[in-house]
Amino acid sequence: MTFPKFCEHSAQPSDRLALLLAISNEAVSIFAQRFNLPKGHRLELPSQVSATLVVISGSLSIRTLLPNGDEAFIGEAETGDLVGEAFAFDNCDAPLFAVAENADVEAWRFARGHFAKAFDVSPEFARAVARAMSRRLCTTSQRIIEAAMLRMPQRLAAELLRLAEMEGQELTITRLPTHQNLALRIGTQREAVTKELGRMRRAGVIRRQGATLQLIGSTWRN
Repeated sequence: MTFPKFCEHSAQPSDRLALLLAISNEAVSIFAQRFNLPKGHRLELPSQVSATLVVISGSLSIRTLLPNGDEAFIGEAETGDLVGEAFAFDNCDAPLFAVAENADVEAWRFARGHFAKAFDVSPEFARAVARAMSRRLCTTSQRIIEAAMLRMPQRLAAELLRLAEMEGQELTITRLPTHQNLALRIGTQREAVTKELGRMRRAGVIRRQGATLQLIGSTWRN
């Protein structure tokens, strides 16, 4: 298998923690509140309680709604990632919601306008936000490239590699998303994902045990 090279922009843990450290500054934290989003729950943005989120722990699936009512996967927000910053600076009306798929998620939440006010009191916060936005743009660009260049089996393989990388495991995904969720991530149908995972298993390039999926063989290594 051959894939486009993954985005390695700002992959160091210290970079992901920079935004959280900036929010811990008392001058910034007065504009934010900590909250928990239970597993399986979703939060529309902007809402009465929040316009912008910064993930403290856990992982959020970020989605939008298409004109026909279908959901479209935009990306994933992990520790130190931003969600909904467009609502802090302008009257963006694009539908956006965050879903805690695998576990409870803890995050900082900023009401509309408060996120922008924090820029005025902390240059460190502004720089950390810019780096977080740049990191996400890099990942989004990678997904666009994959959608344009790769056929469905390659997109699925690339997504499996990305999930293993996110967990920090060596070619292992300990919490494999549902087939429906994988289909949403790569823009295809659940049946197509099920069929391709079955083909991969028969070919001996994946091994599944419960919710854990292992990627087997040298073809997975760039």
